[in-house]
Amino acid sequence: PEFGMLASNARFPRDSAYALIKRYPFQFSTGEAQIYNNSAFWLLGLVVEKASGMTYEDYVEKKLFTPLGMKRSMYCNSGENVERRAQGYGVRNGEIRRAPTNVHTWPFSAGSICSTAGDLVTWLQALHGGKVLSQKSYAEMITPSKLNDGTVLRYGMGLGVGRDSRGLNFIGHGGSIAGFTSEAVWYPDAQTAVVVLMNSNGNIDPGAIAGELAAELLPWKRPTFQPFTGDATSLVGKYKGPSRGGEMTIEVTQGPQGLMVSANGSPPRPLPWVEEWTFRQSNSFLTFHRSGSSGPATELRFDGGPSTYLILKRQ
Repeated sequence: PEFGMLASNARFPRDSAYALIKRYPFQFSTGEAQIYNNSAFWLLGLVVEKASGMTYEDYVEKKLFTPLGMKRSMYCNSGENVERRAQGYGVRNGEIRRAPTNVHTWPFSAGSICSTAGDLVTWLQALHGGKVLSQKSYAEMITPSKLNDGTVLRYGMGLGVGRDSRGLNFIGHGGSIAGFTSEAVWYPDAQTAVVVLMNSNGNIDPGAIAGELAAELLPWKRPTFQPFTGDATSLVGKYKGPSRGGEMTIEVTQGPQGLMVSANGSPPRPLPWVEEWTFRQSNSFLTFHRSGSSGPATELRFDGGPSTYLILKRQ
């Protein structure tokens, strides 16, 4: 909340954010789980400035956009008057309203880039075509990270990697800020880029749109889901653990259509079975574990795709 208030006020210098970050402890020990965190990318921007001797704004302009010919991309200072720039909108109390102006002192290296779909296709082709990173650095970036217990994540160094909800190999990331949402994905097997930019915050997910576009462009086999044949009573219950900005509570219930799942009080939805104690919800996988060889599940592992891998304990 404090960071959110500062993010709308340009009078506070960037070191105010650093002071706020230092005030709060980690939610869990390093390597125990994964939660996407803007603050970490914000700190990386300071590293770029220190290593390059340039401001982050100048670095992205002179080292990335200009050499790649991305003429419609820039560090996005909202105070500038840019021709044909889209205005952001959001939904509030059921009404579409103009979003407040973003103060880019704060999003900094966790965002603050204005671009077009065409320029971002250029970026994806350059990034994955050897024009931005060395072969070694690129390999490190797209290698899935691991937790301390060996669990393989669908995240590398700043990018989601792995398979999407249709089983297609992807490398990409989404983002959002007041009034805007985005998704930029590279499908390496087909050397295909898919970019979705939206000037609104609402109920439409740009990642879902990108997936639908990819499904039209690329061959894939529709997954078939079978009814869960195990003991559902071993899985039913509430699971709780740290999540982005607070805690997540997932409740698993037994309904007429089988197992149902609700996250943080949302309406229950069917939980399609994949295998053993693993289920799929959209692009997320939910896998139940127990502490011994028998008995009910004691934890639920929530693999939310590129940005999240949570370990929730049964309550």
